[in-house]
Amino acid sequence: MKLITTRQACFMLILAAITFKLMFLPALLSGAVNNDTPVAVLFLGTLELMAPIVLLWLSHKYPDMTFKEMLIKMFGNVVAKIILILFSVHFLMRTIAVFVGYYLYLYFTLYSALQWITFAIPLLIVLFYIITMGLRSIGRLMEIFVPIVLAAIVAVLIFASIPADFSNMLPIFENGVISSTVPALDYTLWAGNFLVYVMVMGNIKRSKNHNRAMILTLLITVVLIIAFYVIYASLFHYNAGNYSESNSDIVSILPRSSDVASIHWIIAIIWCSAMFLYCVVVGVCSQFCAQEAIGTKYKWQIGMLICIIILAVAAGINFDIAKLAAFGIRYGKYFDYLVQFIIPFMLWIFAFRLKSDRSGAKTDKAQNPLDSNAAGQQKFRTPRRPQGRERGEYGK
Repeated sequence: MKLITTRQACFMLILAAITFKLMFLPALLSGAVNNDTPVAVLFLGTLELMAPIVLLWLSHKYPDMTFKEMLIKMFGNVVAKIILILFSVHFLMRTIAVFVGYYLYLYFTLYSALQWITFAIPLLIVLFYIITMGLRSIGRLMEIFVPIVLAAIVAVLIFASIPADFSNMLPIFENGVISSTVPALDYTLWAGNFLVYVMVMGNIKRSKNHNRAMILTLLITVVLIIAFYVIYASLFHYNAGNYSESNSDIVSILPRSSDVASIHWIIAIIWCSAMFLYCVVVGVCSQFCAQEAIGTKYKWQIGMLICIIILAVAAGINFDIAKLAAFGIRYGKYFDYLVQFIIPFMLWIFAFRLKSDRSGAKTDKAQNPLDSNAAGQQKFRTPRRPQGRERGEYGK
């Protein structure tokens, strides 16, 4: 049964790729590459596109195969489970990061008296409920809320571009090409979000223009991200590293007497929804990959374990996003290189094992439990001739 539509899959990819990249990362990149943040994020984003391109190619070639089935046919059952566990950890790290970032965003933007326990417990209860509900409910959430989030992002870009001085972006590559691009590889915690597509592979009700819609989604995502970083660098110039709440800061600097400045609060509230949805998507992906590796009968236990780990890590670092960023720069980036770059490249190399044998796709038995082997044999069984006299005898 197909659980999600092409439109819902597109919305999920856009939300996952954009939301957290507009939080904290612009300030962090500004500290690493000075005025070349648009160039740095373009470099990182170009490398990041390798994974979705490979996944979309595989999904187009074998539309009825799930990610797990592809892994098993390429590498075998044991290696497939190891890769799924690695992907689960990858998404869990992002769930923890956005969970911490969500609290900080609320604390510094909307409600400075918010206690972390008051924030964490209700959110984790809701998160646990949603991530154990399945993919269909996630698709519906995307279809309802993502258009609103996209409208908010476009509004931010339009209003913030009014006072922006684009000459602040010059000179480009002031410290050289390498110094303006390679440091972005330290911040892979904010990348790899297109990998959420592994969750929907083989479960998409593909529209007639599915491939075109997916390619257009990637292009729109890249354009929105680059436009945001261009405006961010143009507004703050060499002070960009001091504005960590990037998506709200570029609106809040507008004159308070302006009617446009009042949109800051609307954007802030909408962005709270976006961060919650992103937390849900990456949390569901972590649950999905672990469940595929361990077994569906442990769905509730895996969901509970994910929530416990999120709370333990967030409380352990005292909701300090800087500690997560430092861990990512020192150690986490090497794990990300494996999951975001090496494994997708291996998928492309080993895809020849699938060849063009579409019988290796999801079988009819997997798609429909009622279609058993006996039923399949009955389908091709020739009808028996009626007992009794031959046909000629009836004509006598």
